[in-house]
Amino acid sequence: LPRGQRTVAAFLHYPRETPHESYATPTGGGTDATVCMMARAVNQKMPTGVRVPFLAQWDYLDDLDGPRALKLGSVNYSFRTHFWKKLTKLQQKQWRASKVRKLASVMVDEIVERGRTGMDAFVAGDCPLEFWPELLEEAAAIAREETGRPYDVAFPPDLPPLQPRNEGEDAPEVGEFDLQHPSNAAPGRFMSLCNRKRLDAALSWAHRIKLNGATITYFQSLSSKYGDKSEAEIKELRRDGNARYGGYHGPWPSESELTTKQWAAQYPQQWAALNAAVSTAMSLRRRGGKEVVEKAADAAAVGHKEAVGRMEEIKVQQQAIGSATGSATGSANGKKGAEKQRKDAAAERPPLAWVKIRLLSGGGAVSCPVRRGSNQIKKNSAGHQVVYPGGCKTTLGGYPITFPRCGRAKGEYIVIKGTKVAVMVDDYTPPPRVSPTLLPPLLSV
Repeated sequence: LPRGQRTVAAFLHYPRETPHESYATPTGGGTDATVCMMARAVNQKMPTGVRVPFLAQWDYLDDLDGPRALKLGSVNYSFRTHFWKKLTKLQQKQWRASKVRKLASVMVDEIVERGRTGMDAFVAGDCPLEFWPELLEEAAAIAREETGRPYDVAFPPDLPPLQPRNEGEDAPEVGEFDLQHPSNAAPGRFMSLCNRKRLDAALSWAHRIKLNGATITYFQSLSSKYGDKSEAEIKELRRDGNARYGGYHGPWPSESELTTKQWAAQYPQQWAALNAAVSTAMSLRRRGGKEVVEKAADAAAVGHKEAVGRMEEIKVQQQAIGSATGSATGSANGKKGAEKQRKDAAAERPPLAWVKIRLLSGGGAVSCPVRRGSNQIKKNSAGHQVVYPGGCKTTLGGYPITFPRCGRAKGEYIVIKGTKVAVMVDDYTPPPRVSPTLLPPLLSV
């Protein structure tokens, strides 16, 4: 494709946080809805069968700050609010100087290596328009001084004027080359038809050499007020947007010269992953959105831990109450009463040992009583009561801690549901199997 003697560059706000940490994938495709729409706008006017990845459409691409998450809490990220205003005057001056130096280096390379005579700059969005024009003019002055050659920066000329919102009103004021951010033109968001025309005109101007003067009408076509509104295109954009929301970061059918059906047949794994991400996104949206679902999952995990701890406390309290009332109710309850007395007797026995354990959440070592579980005291075939090995346990910080037959060694981590919660400060070896003659006879029932 012809490039011309001018650098074609785009200057935006910030790229989203993705595995690619950029506006583009390794193959040059877009990583978010904004740049994907810009790429589609240009590709629709390319010669038949030609598709140029987003990154290859531009000679240079830059952002104010990124990658960033779309939102900080419930507020959209803003370079001005969340970064610039938090810097000191000195830091702001240093940031501007480093940005200008970088741009000047790029311009010098364009002049010396590629023989370029100027830059055509596409700048869109409130924050980009506040910063980029001044930075570019400063950098161009340095590049001209260092090379001794001409190099200017141009912005889209003769953009369509804005129209009055209502009859009899004045048209909104707008800068000569001001453009709304393309993200506002996505399906489900509002951008006036005249602002869409300005975006199309700016892209047509920037890519006039590649497109041989063809006029882009893509962003206008996404408006309900445009005569040739493309329902199929809007449907495809919504699908791609849902796929990104659901976690898909792979290649897109729109970046290929194939039709969607052909692309799906040639790349079945990517197509399956894309559709799975769409399903995930729709499920997340039905449940209130990704942030709501993640917060609910975190709350459920905390609630589960608290519930387990509370259940252990209730169990200990019930055992204590049962110890005090077991003898009075045992005979009246028959076999159930005898079973309860047997368990209470096991619970009342002195601890097998005291062992020091330290919680990883903080605090020092705590000496914990180790007792054998009541289910390890059973009747053998001869009718004698036998204490079987294993089944030893204790409780610390609401966590039930068990001890296997082989015991636990000093320094060993105690893992509960895949998470390390405590560490052994002492060694612990369970006692051997106890002879029946050493235990009191079973209660008669």
